Amino acid sequence: MKTQHLPKNEISKYRPSNGVKDYLALVSRPSRYIGGEINSIKKEIKEKDLGGGYFFDLSMWQAGIFFHNKNYLAASQKYQFLVNEEPRIYFLYRLAQCFYYLNDYKKAKAVLLSIDINKEPIPWWIELPFGYAYPRKFYLLGKVNEALGKKDEAIEAYQQFLEIWKEADADLPELIDAKKRIAELKGINYKRN
Repeated sequence: MKTQHLPKNEISKYRPSNGVKDYLALVSRPSRYIGGEINSIKKEIKEKDLGGGYFFDLSMWQAGIFFHNKNYLAASQKYQFLVNEEPRIYFLYRLAQCFYYLNDYKKAKAVLLSIDINKEPIPWWIELPFGYAYPRKFYLLGKVNEALGKKDEAIEAYQQFLEIWKEADADLPELIDAKKRIAELKGINYKRN
């Protein structure tokens, strides 16, 4: 993938100094973070004392970009920063995914288990767009336990996942995979209905 950069004269149109709407126009263009514009944005946020919310949003976008580009090490560092700032379920889930893809299963498990410990009442409008993260935590925990050789714990996690999503569409890939994995762990041939 070739990195795209905004021309310098166009960057100023989207800087935070032009208001939140323009700032959001910039951060909604993930390809812009890959290049050098990020440093100029950080500098302007500091110089104009715009507040930590801008840095938080910037980190959130960077984490997502690193994750989707499969740069799990960089993504894990950004998600760790976000978790330290606000331990949202979604950030913890993504951090655990990063560790899973980095084959650091013990860290992934520790993060997944911390979700219930760190679970604080967060306004619904913040967690709503990321509501899928909590149930999928159990699916990922099953995969992590499998990788760690903990067969019974893996089955239990998959069963919790299936219980939470028992009303979900039967053709969701995670549901099919969880059922298949349980069958394999129990030594049963899996036949999809």
